[in-house]
Amino acid sequence: MQLRNRLAELMAEHHVKTGERLTQTKLAEATGIAQSTISAYVNNSVTQYHADTVLRFLVFFGVGLSDFLFVCENESESEQGHRVAVALAG
Repeated sequence: MQLRNRLAELMAEHHVKTGERLTQTKLAEATGIAQSTISAYVNNSVTQYHADTVLRFLVFFGVGLSDFLFVCENESESEQGHRVAVALAG
């Protein structure tokens, strides 16, 4: 089981909605999150999700936690984008 995120999808949706291409650099400038951290999220290579970072993404994109994070039972589900709501442990 893996915890995955939809950052790459949200960045693409932002482009569709606004017509503006949202690069990792622009997102870093807007959120204060390091570009290297954004890259790790985009590639789903994050090993630890930090609450402050996730919250900054949620606020920027105006989405809820279950729209950002999801659980994959296996790799094929990850590729299909299967989402399950998850709760962020306090």
